[in-house]
Amino acid sequence: MDPLIHHRPSTGLQGKFSGEYVAAAALLDQALGLRTFTDESVTRPEVHRLVKRVEVTESAIPPVGPADWKFSYAAVEVQTENRGTLSERANVPRGDHRAPLTRDELEAKFRDARGLLRQRLGRDALLTRLRNIDTTSRFTGLVAA
Repeated sequence: MDPLIHHRPSTGLQGKFSGEYVAAAALLDQALGLRTFTDESVTRPEVHRLVKRVEVTESAIPPVGPADWKFSYAAVEVQTENRGTLSERANVPRGDHRAPLTRDELEAKFRDARGLLRQRLGRDALLTRLRNIDTTSRFTGLVAA
């Protein structure tokens, strides 16, 4: 939790270091991506209202699931008005070699990153070229694409 130094972020950069903001944005937007960490996203009024209701804590014993874990864990509990408390726990972050992303998830991340660039033309063509790289020969087409 040491990097989580911004409890009430006001910029996109501060949002990257705020557990409260990440939780609020995930609940509001149903997903996290690069746009999550823009100044515009962080300064939304509905985000500020929800960030005030988020509590980030640290515990040596997971509050959800079995008490044992290998390297680390993350647990989230959400108290709702209609459905009670919902909880989820992860011992391995998505994208780790022990929980790799699917091809579709990797492509979605690529499109998310490519979507922030000013020139959006050709992103599908670039993805197709990357997807079809022949790993046995030298690839020189990336700059041209």
